[in-house]
Amino acid sequence: MRIPASALLCTLLLIPFFTKAQEPRMRYRANKAVFLEVGGSGGITANFDYLTMETGNIKTSVRLGAGAYPYKINGVGKIMPVVPFELLGFIGEKAGNLELGVGYTHRFTNEPTQPDYHLTGRFGFRYQRPRGGLLFRLGYIPLLYKDPESVRRSYVLSPAFALSLGASF
Repeated sequence: MRIPASALLCTLLLIPFFTKAQEPRMRYRANKAVFLEVGGSGGITANFDYLTMETGNIKTSVRLGAGAYPYKINGVGKIMPVVPFELLGFIGEKAGNLELGVGYTHRFTNEPTQPDYHLTGRFGFRYQRPRGGLLFRLGYIPLLYKDPESVRRSYVLSPAFALSLGASF
C-alpha cells in the first residue's frame, strides 16, 4: 500500500501543532505580579515581578521597579529616584514560600554624601496563591554599598526590612 505524498506532507506539517513536549507544566498560573514595596533599598517603589521558572516546589522570578527614596541633607528633605532589580527564588508547595534573592538598586543622585547604588540580598516570606490574587512579602534586606564619606571608599553592610503588598495575575 502506497501513501500519497500530499498526505505524508500534511501529516508532517501538522505534527508541531499537536505536540506538547517543549511546553513546561506550571502550577503557578499567575506568573505576573504588581506590588508596592515600602523599605528595603528603594524606599517606596512600584514593582513588576515575572515568574520565569517552576520546578517542583522551587520557583524563580525577576523583579523590576521604580520609586523614590526620601532622605535629608543638612536638614533639608529630598527625594531620590531609584530603580531596583532583583533575581528571586522561592521555595514552597502552596501559597506560603521562603523567598531568597540578590539584586541591584540604582540611585539617581548627584549628592557626594549619598551612594549611587546598593547591592542587595533578600531573605523573607512570600505569600502568593498559584492562581492569582493577593501578593504579600516581608523580608530582611542586607544592603552593601560604598561609603561615599570614607577616605578608602570602603564598603558598608547595612540592614533593612521591606514590606510589599500587591496582586498576582
